[in-house]
Amino acid sequence: MNNIIFVCTGNTCRSPMAEVIFNEKAARSGVNAHAISRGIFASGYGASTGSAEAVIRYGCSLDEHQPTQVTENDMVTADRVYGMTADHVRALRGMFPYHTDKIYSFPNEIPDPFGSPQEVYDMTAELISDGVDAIIEEYRHG
Repeated sequence: MNNIIFVCTGNTCRSPMAEVIFNEKAARSGVNAHAISRGIFASGYGASTGSAEAVIRYGCSLDEHQPTQVTENDMVTADRVYGMTADHVRALRGMFPYHTDKIYSFPNEIPDPFGSPQEVYDMTAELISDGVDAIIEEYRHG
């Protein structure tokens, strides 16, 4: 089983959406991988309302999500870590210099929808879904 971590800033919007969309699509496509999500500065309670609403159309739920800070142990157990933006990748490489070989950029840059109208969250989920499709294809074709 491949262990994947999606990382954004607060672990309330982008990375939780990537986690649940990835896990749903991986299960449907038979990819032997599981994702979790983390934040560089995680705090608060639960996923943002906009994110929770946006993933419903993918058959996903963020009802149980709790923001969690990325740790050294996460990095040790991960096979791949995807930063949702280039800034997240830079931050992760600075925080975890012994794990830079497993830190990747998400296939497309995902802007932060925090505080935006629902349409922006929906567009963000669509961008994330497209990126997840690209990652799943990589796992399918080795």
